[in-house]
Amino acid sequence: MRSSLFPKTCACGRVHSREAWSLAPLLGTWELGEEVLELRNCACGSTMAIPVIQTEGR
Repeated sequence: MRSSLFPKTCACGRVHSREAWSLAPLLGTWELGEEVLELRNCACGSTMAIPVIQTEGR
C-alpha cells in the first residue's frame, strides 16, 4: 500500500491511519479496470476504498 493514501478520512469525518485501516473490517476487493480496490468498513458503517494493485496488460 502506498503511504500517501494515509491518513484516510471517512465521510463521517473519522480519520484512519495506516494501522487503523488495517484493523478495520475487510469487505474484500473490487476489480475496476486495471486497478484493484481494497474495501473496508469504518466504525460508522460506511465503506471506504483504496487502490492496492495496478495490473498491466489486463
